[in-house]
Amino acid sequence: MDDHDVIYRSFRCRDAKTGHALLESLQDALYSDNERGCRIRRETQGMFYMCCDGVRVRLNEPKHEVLVEVPMPAETNAQLAECRKTLGTVETVAKKHHSR
Repeated sequence: MDDHDVIYRSFRCRDAKTGHALLESLQDALYSDNERGCRIRRETQGMFYMCCDGVRVRLNEPKHEVLVEVPMPAETNAQLAECRKTLGTVETVAKKHHSR
């Protein structure tokens, strides 16, 4: 995935607790049966990382920020539709957390 273009979405959180809740909700929403390693890992003291269904998600605790990277395919309409669907899922989950 490193050599592909990605679409970034950045979400601010009130605190580390809401950041973790968003990260866990994204993990649940993006999980697919054929995915291996779709779990949250600690990268550094304040940085957590997860990759599910090709989507990378990072929680930066000190900045109270969740960064989402969705791969942007440029091949077929079906792949573009799947990308739009994934972005919609990410944004819906984030909106639910911001409205709490």
